[in-house]
Amino acid sequence: MAVKRDKQVEQIVLPDVAALTGARWFAGKGRAVLGLEHVGGITPEGADDAAIVLVDVAYENGDRERYALPLRDGHECDGDDPLWAALARRAGVDATPRRSRFLADDLSNTVVSLDDRLVLKLFRRLERGPHPEVELLGALGGFAHVPALAGVVVHEDTTVALVEEYVDGVPVGWEGLIARLVAGDDALGDSGDLGRVAAALHRQLAAALGARRGDDEDVDVERAAAAAAMVEVAPSPAIVARLGELDRLVGAQLQRVHGDLHVGQVLRTDGGLVVIDFEGDPGLPLAERSRERSPLVDLASLLLSLDHAACAAARREPSFDWRVWSLRARAACLSAYEDEVGAVDRELLRALEVAKELRELVYASRWLPEWLYAPRTVLPTLLEDDA
Repeated sequence: MAVKRDKQVEQIVLPDVAALTGARWFAGKGRAVLGLEHVGGITPEGADDAAIVLVDVAYENGDRERYALPLRDGHECDGDDPLWAALARRAGVDATPRRSRFLADDLSNTVVSLDDRLVLKLFRRLERGPHPEVELLGALGGFAHVPALAGVVVHEDTTVALVEEYVDGVPVGWEGLIARLVAGDDALGDSGDLGRVAAALHRQLAAALGARRGDDEDVDVERAAAAAAMVEVAPSPAIVARLGELDRLVGAQLQRVHGDLHVGQVLRTDGGLVVIDFEGDPGLPLAERSRERSPLVDLASLLLSLDHAACAAARREPSFDWRVWSLRARAACLSAYEDEVGAVDRELLRALEVAKELRELVYASRWLPEWLYAPRTVLPTLLEDDA
């Protein structure tokens, strides 16, 4: 497909390669970059000369990745830039905010609050095709435990941004949870609540989008993803043995899932827990994030996030026994989940945990190297005979 040229976009100065590759959302850290190619962009009405510029990053091995850059005068737009409201209007949403602000600065996408009424998410690494977050939020309309989808920006068959309802809540996990553990609060009630909301989400997704039984092809896909992730870890016999249990996917229930469910993806609100960020595992290609998988994929990710939070707490307070707490928290989460949906296949769950932790190692290596200590600490515990 030919790229539609926009003279205003073409006149915008691109940042240098070092500025782009050093960004939190850049996925190619550690890879040799040959250069950037300007391939188009979006100039929403009312953006006052700012634009979403699309660039292809060319790597030394021949790979290419496409990124969206919100630029004004060659620099990344600030949180209060009029570009954000203009982009929301491009999505068909009535957005004339008095105030806009970044919601966080350590995410793999750019997320902006518009008057704490709407949230605009600009996807940074772009791929053609349907986007799982748009698909899932659209299917879950009316479900109380997720934000409502308000609008989408699509450019040349690629989802560039979406607008959703702002949820006024506090994340259950990461900084808040870590601080509580350091302070001596066991937070086990939160672990049970997480299991219950995960079960409710899975029931709703199955009701909205259906379910099926797994087959050999599903096993092959999960194994291939795990094998691709083993670039960071020597494939020990114990890892191979655990991953062998992925055969249990044959005949298991498969459905659409969240794909990256962890303690930081759940907000506690006055009305209960709300699950956010349905874009899936950023380490997987877009098409793979949209396929049907075992709901235990989400449960595995959730349990691992409890481990990771505990590891972080132990680094801050060495007297905190992360393993003891993690075993209790896992039991509370899993028990609450099973109370809602019935007993789960523990061997399959552990295989999916190992596969997920391998991908977590790759994610940390590429996106967040300072976080590598957590999956490196947790992975050996998943391979213990009595785990």
